[in-house]
Amino acid sequence: MNAAGLDRLLSGGRNTTGIVCVHCQGKRFAPQHYDERSGWSDERVPCATCQGTGRIYTVEQYLKTLPADWRQDSSLETWFPLLSEELKRLESERDALRAENERLTRLTAVIPVLVGSIERCASECAKCDGTGQRLKEQPSPDSEREDCPDCADLRSALALASRAAAAE
Repeated sequence: MNAAGLDRLLSGGRNTTGIVCVHCQGKRFAPQHYDERSGWSDERVPCATCQGTGRIYTVEQYLKTLPADWRQDSSLETWFPLLSEELKRLESERDALRAENERLTRLTAVIPVLVGSIERCASECAKCDGTGQRLKEQPSPDSEREDCPDCADLRSALALASRAAAAE
């Protein structure tokens, strides 16, 4: 134990920075050991991993908590489960999503211009004079007007755009 760890142990102050020690679970002392001859040890020894603080503050302390010996087992599969092929696949997916996002952004910028053009075309319809209704060729007693077939598709596109705008 170094001097700083001993000072923290003796001061009794709880510092909440760092992570909880996995060996002593933040209790600051090493767990009791059972011996066949003497039974359970009554000795309260400060935890060697966290130096009696109950928390881990340094990389060296953290490396002591890892289950494998990183000096002997330094394989990429153990410490970096993402293999290079997987990273390349993820990078290509990210690039494809960015390209699709840019394409959709460009399309979204054009939508107001297209809606304005559709409105202008619908308002200049020669058959219904821009009203969307025209006189029936053979009026019935119920009504003498009908939807204009020449601009009906434009008006349905405008209705779809207005519903989509209202949903946002």
